[in-house]
Amino acid sequence: LSKNSIISREYKNRKYLKSDYSEYSLDEMPSARCLKEKKIIADQIIGIELEDKNIIWINVTAVPLSSPGLSVMTISTDITERRKSEIELLNLKRMLEQTSRIARVGAWELKPDTRELFWSDITKEIHEVGMNYNPPLDEAINYYKDQNSREKIYESVNLAITKGIPFDYEFQLTTAKNNLKWVRVIAEVIFENGVCKKIFGSIQDITALRSHELMSQRLFAIVDSSTDAIYGKDLTGKILTWNRGAEHLFGFTSEEAIGKSTEILLPIDKQEEEQWIIEKYSKGESIVQLETQRKTKFG
Repeated sequence: LSKNSIISREYKNRKYLKSDYSEYSLDEMPSARCLKEKKIIADQIIGIELEDKNIIWINVTAVPLSSPGLSVMTISTDITERRKSEIELLNLKRMLEQTSRIARVGAWELKPDTRELFWSDITKEIHEVGMNYNPPLDEAINYYKDQNSREKIYESVNLAITKGIPFDYEFQLTTAKNNLKWVRVIAEVIFENGVCKKIFGSIQDITALRSHELMSQRLFAIVDSSTDAIYGKDLTGKILTWNRGAEHLFGFTSEEAIGKSTEILLPIDKQEEEQWIIEKYSKGESIVQLETQRKTKFG
């Protein structure tokens, strides 16, 4: 503001914002509080909305004076860039927290000297414990289902502390609500002058992934053992899977077929038919039944 703008009190028409973007009343401003309370009001953060709707942020300290004609002195520091950085960091933190919650990835940290353990909120959610719960190391390890897993964790923590060796394992644990979960535990180590200063890492709930892998393995075993010829291909016609039934019917081993084009199976007069099939699949359409011909390895 110019000197004339200040004298004409144009500043009163502006919006003065708190850190949460709610609006200050004039009585809440540092100078008004300083006059009323007769004490220094230090480091009050104020956002000033300009005519173009941009906001500048200032740190204001108001000091009472007893000089004739002067009752308050205010010291203002422009912190707009710092405030922008703080907001960006806060938004990044929120985004990371949201990403972690979606991916079911929690954080943890262990102080080697005290064996004090810290769990993030997602880690507590994975273990199904309260948000105020931070267990001692021994109690945390006891969540792992079997003795072999617990012994492996003990050994790995000791190696991390004494030799700085990180670890990455997948274990099954029993939560506080007696539910079984598969988790992946990763640890990193900070060593300074041969001394372990901190062990930290992540824990991810991979129960759904494990279930999917198990189901895929079962499905593969069923398909592979079938006497019917079953093979998979992509939309370019490249063969991706090839079961024993296909080996028996067509004469190609899985090593010979996988990675090759389905052209190895097509008689000359069936080339267009194969393209029609791929086009149907690419549109999400299915073919319930089709009588056709394919050729074997031996023609």
